[in-house]
Amino acid sequence: MTNPLGDNKLTHGMLGQLISTAQAQVTEQPEVETEEYNWLEPHHFDPEQMAMIEAFGKKLEESLTESFTNHCQGEFSTSLTSITQQFSLQLAEVTAAEREDSFFLPFTADKKKCGFLNLAPEAAIALISHMLCDFDSSGDVGRKLSLLEESILMDIACVIITTLGEAFQETTTIDIQPARNLVNGDWPLDIAETEHLTTFTLAVDHPEAPLQVEFTILSKTIEPIAGIQPQTATPPSKQEMSNTIMQHAHKALVEVTARLCSTSIKLNDVMNLSTGDIVMLNKKTNEPLDVLLNQRDCFRAYPASASGKYAIVMTQATGE
Repeated sequence: MTNPLGDNKLTHGMLGQLISTAQAQVTEQPEVETEEYNWLEPHHFDPEQMAMIEAFGKKLEESLTESFTNHCQGEFSTSLTSITQQFSLQLAEVTAAEREDSFFLPFTADKKKCGFLNLAPEAAIALISHMLCDFDSSGDVGRKLSLLEESILMDIACVIITTLGEAFQETTTIDIQPARNLVNGDWPLDIAETEHLTTFTLAVDHPEAPLQVEFTILSKTIEPIAGIQPQTATPPSKQEMSNTIMQHAHKALVEVTARLCSTSIKLNDVMNLSTGDIVMLNKKTNEPLDVLLNQRDCFRAYPASASGKYAIVMTQATGE
């Protein structure tokens, strides 16, 4: 057996060999899958809450299908195509640049504007065609609507928003009501630029004139749908704040390390180590292990096994 306490001197070559060996034995860190965070998209709702909002969107599909079937001619089917979260400034810029010909009908909750129905020109023409049972002019998207057509569009847009309100009433106490006038091309809400908005996009299928409708709603308005309880005006007590902090603290992960022992030997002796050599440690075999919590020495414990895995039995707290 090689003697780790031999008299070999440490040379530059040996030191370089030691460094090369250590670098070669460094374990590569496993690749961790991460999702890039989009700072341009608000994250008002977490995935679990978005799942509840999507379930609401599925109910809205059924309600709109029934509403179109009752008020228009023919058979309809509605499908939810997307739910997106946006900042109001971002959506307002898109509206100004790309939706100058669209029709918007705002709606209120508790007498305050909280969202709007967005109808692109082709959707507006399709709705009018359904109400008049005249599909010959459904392809003439660029034309200006007559006063009669605008009145008809206003009527059916109110019906669509009423359907949205009925869907809200099934799960919340929010009362959605349409505004009195359509808005053509202009941003229909007066809200802060950083407000979070959630948009439901639904495709309404019909053999003669399919169309698409969008509901854009203040995210805080649909919080009850996502299971978020409204905040009370009364601030939480110190005890409630303490309990909340402790609840989160109890879920924090703490690294637990069971350390057998440690010792120090000269670098020159390390160079002479080989397989099968014995290094004496500075702890007796009947002494307990050191248990570290987040790298701090906190407990003493004896080694054990459980379910085929290493385990430790706590015996003493160090008082740190």
